Amino acid sequence: TVGTETELNNAITAANGNPGLDTITLTADITLTADVTPFTDTLSVVGAGFTIDGAGFDVFHDTGATPTIDATFTNVSITNSGTAISTGISNTTITDSTFDDARVYTNGSGVTVAVTNSTFDNASIGDSFNANVDTASTVTITDSSASFAASHGFDVALGDDSTLNVSGTTANN
Repeated sequence: TVGTETELNNAITAANGNPGLDTITLTADITLTADVTPFTDTLSVVGAGFTIDGAGFDVFHDTGATPTIDATFTNVSITNSGTAISTGISNTTITDSTFDDARVYTNGSGVTVAVTNSTFDNASIGDSFNANVDTASTVTITDSSASFAASHGFDVALGDDSTLNVSGTTANN
């Protein structure tokens, strides 16, 4: 469990050194003063109703190194960040989460991106949600919304043999 920026960085560093799934649960609102440590191994973040104020910094991001890992974000609320979540090699699952002026960016080849019951609003840079996936990837967006982005609400680019599934979702600009 983490309630401060230091504890968050320490928990990610510990998770990176512990192969397999690690879960980080927020216990308080956190305001960042710098980018958060990148994650290199399978990670689950549970927001538990608390908010991370990115203060213009990047929050959760993988290193883009192989092999593919899993990143799960549940009940996460991120505001005012450079990039809230950036994954380059992760299967990414986002559920019951809110992003306000906090861009989410996913890319990779052979990855699965699943977004359910989440909102992406007011991204001041780029798209609120962007998935740029290559060969044999799947992007599923269900019961979610995006609005008032500098560029697009949802922006999805698919490579060869990739699939996009959308249901119950709205995007307004």
